[in-house]
Parts: sequence; structure tokens; C-alpha cells
Amino acid sequence: MMVTIVVGYVFLSVVALPVLVYFDARRLEIDDPGKWIGIVLLTGGTGVLLYLFERTDAKHGSGSDEADPFGLPGSSPPDRAASDRDIDDSK
Repeated sequence: MMVTIVVGYVFLSVVALPVLVYFDARRLEIDDPGKWIGIVLLTGGTGVLLYLFERTDAKHGSGSDEADPFGLPGSSPPDRAASDRDIDDSK
């Protein structure tokens, strides 16, 4: 019984998970799916967790908007803030 569990775990971690990661990475068009096979093989379960983070970024986008280092979260960007205000220069 114990041998079956060990063999099943080895099969899962050495064969099945890297293959599943490879095909999923190709389907989502993640850069270099072969790299992810190596990461999963070398790191075991940690590689799968790392791939899941990468997969989430690839699937939902990693936020292509550049962060403004001078703005606060939820505030208008500096160039839009000036145009949004009612400025009366005629006085």
C-alpha cells in the first residue's frame, strides 16, 4: 500500500504535473513553456505554485498601467486633475 502511494506521488510530481503545466502554458501563450517544465521538475511543489502565480498574471493581465510614483491611490493623475478643476483665468 505504501509503495503504491510513493509511486503515485513520484509519477504525479515527475511526469503528470510538468506535462500539465507545459500544455497549460502553451494554451495561455506564456513565454517559454519549456522553462516552466524545468522549474516544476527542479523545485517540486514549489514550482507549481510559482506557475500558478504566473498563470494568474497571464490570464488576467499583470496591470499594464504604469504606476505613478507621485500619486496617491484613487487620486486623479496630475495632468487630468488640472483639467478637471474649474479654473477661471478671466479674473
